[in-house]
Amino acid sequence: GELSFENSVPVWLRKPVDKTIPNNLRATVLKIISEIPYGKTKTYGSIATLVGNKGFARAVGRICGKNPLVIIVPCHRVIAASTIGGYSAGLEKKRYLMQIEGIDIQAMNPLIETTSQGSNKV
Repeated sequence: GELSFENSVPVWLRKPVDKTIPNNLRATVLKIISEIPYGKTKTYGSIATLVGNKGFARAVGRICGKNPLVIIVPCHRVIAASTIGGYSAGLEKKRYLMQIEGIDIQAMNPLIETTSQGSNKV
């Protein structure tokens, strides 16, 4: 298929999604992530709540980890409640992308300690 955009969001993610059908969880999560504005973040838990089940936070994380379009569907804007979370391209790249967008990790959650080795601690 052809990749086209409308308002900076891939058109295939603009289609209405029925959140009540589990098979649409991946599409729903990727759509929500694609709509996170530049310079903003959402937590895995907040996205899980938006798809209708707060308990899906880990599933949201797995979906992010398998995202084949890491820049187009900006999973670097999705964080955990007390860490910056993971990133399939590596945490250094996630931090770099967040820095480019002006996202201040420490201001979001002062409990997050980022180390030069790339780990996150609370």
